[in-house]
Amino acid sequence: MKKTALFIAIACAAGFAQADEKDDLIIKVGGGLMAQEKEIKFQTGGRLQWDYNLAKKNGETDESDIHVRRARIYVKSTVGDWSLKSQFNIDQASETDDGAREDSGGTVEDLYITYEGFGKPAKISVGHQRVEF
Repeated sequence: MKKTALFIAIACAAGFAQADEKDDLIIKVGGGLMAQEKEIKFQTGGRLQWDYNLAKKNGETDESDIHVRRARIYVKSTVGDWSLKSQFNIDQASETDDGAREDSGGTVEDLYITYEGFGKPAKISVGHQRVEF
């Protein structure tokens, strides 16, 4: 276990994909982290949006503010015929009527589990999910 954990840490730090021939472990870093070992696959990623405001009056800084506008993170995993996805907007800053910043605490975008053991004819998903059109 220690050997696998050390290998994962080195691969992430180096930023490249590598396979361990003994365990068939594949790790990819780029636009997120993906790890796969035989029928088990794990992937994580997200995006971060910042807002910055600088206002000057008479040559002096009147207001300088930086905050997270949106931080979206997701985790996807597959084990055999089962898969799951969870995606959250961790922080959505909004402005109140008096101009103050207020954090909503975030929202759930996707949170579901899927069974694909029936093949292409049927896929069963249960949970909160966006409908694909």
